[in-house]
Amino acid sequence: MHDVKITVLMPCYNAAAHSFEDHFLWLQLKKKGKMYNMAEPLLNVRPNPRSFTMDERKRSKTFHQIKYKALQEEYISSYDGDALPAMINLQNNPKSKEGANYGLLAKKFLWNNYNPSRARFNMKKAITLNAFDIKDYLLLVISYLPKNVINTLYAKFVSTK
Repeated sequence: MHDVKITVLMPCYNAAAHSFEDHFLWLQLKKKGKMYNMAEPLLNVRPNPRSFTMDERKRSKTFHQIKYKALQEEYISSYDGDALPAMINLQNNPKSKEGANYGLLAKKFLWNNYNPSRARFNMKKAITLNAFDIKDYLLLVISYLPKNVINTLYAKFVSTK
């Protein structure tokens, strides 16, 4: 049975989709059969500041253009796939990654697991590491708003992207 799963997954996985391989994989698997959202999480993820995963808003405009084109078309060209690692490597320094990680955690504590004090704690760490990102300050201010206002802002500006 294990071999069957690997056979189904391998053609769907595209390593050229650097830093969004999983998203790309899910789009491909969706074509293979039915998918379901489960009510409870099956695993816990511990964010790691040394990971390549970063707060997406820290990525370049060109990175976003390539990513969303690939996801929309469900295809990534070798040219675009080759360009992504260079863009990622430009941001591959400990300070940028750690700051982006704290920014990502702050957003999770605002949008997904509402805990404004933990969001503020992480956002302040992100600002300490990158004091010139105005969006970090904006998120810090938003964290002081009532939960219903934060949910409305999320629905209007974030979840529609």
